[in-house]
Amino acid sequence: MAINDFAIDNSEETQQITDKSVEIQAYKVAIENLATGRDKSIFTNSGPDHAAIVLANIFRTAKKYIKIYTGRFDKCVSNNEYYMASLKEFLGRDIPLSIIFESDPDLDSSALKLILSTHKQNDKISLKKLIPSYSPMGEFNHFIIADDMMFRAEKINDYSAIGSFNDSKLAKNLNTRFESLDKISNTILN
Repeated sequence: MAINDFAIDNSEETQQITDKSVEIQAYKVAIENLATGRDKSIFTNSGPDHAAIVLANIFRTAKKYIKIYTGRFDKCVSNNEYYMASLKEFLGRDIPLSIIFESDPDLDSSALKLILSTHKQNDKISLKKLIPSYSPMGEFNHFIIADDMMFRAEKINDYSAIGSFNDSKLAKNLNTRFESLDKISNTILN
């Protein structure tokens, strides 16, 4: 490969990265507007960048509580800078946070490390692990709910998700599911 060929390949790769950055920034602005306006729209998203943006905005706008049912806090979402900044700010507001892990939490997750370090000052954090014999029911697998109206729910075997910042019906249904999962989970940290 000639040096000029490499330069052309590199500029195409740089353009793809730039295009993705522009798309992510536009998605971030759109989601921030939906969250701030408590918009009733149901939106879709997929991929770790979109997930981190939606979750960060739920952290940013929650006022009463957040409940999360997650796999293990893998680093592809929970180590995202925007997500981490919103989580840190949320934890500083002393609002209840309940998390149920489907499997053993990822101990290298920056989010988990932050939550564990904050727990000493915030007694409103609860971490549990689901008993091993559980299998997902319904259309959605992992989800987050807040304030009886905000949610993001991942579809099973699809890795896409839906969410809203103001849909009390779906949020309450997910809250009922969370409460059922809570009853078959063991405390990790309370």
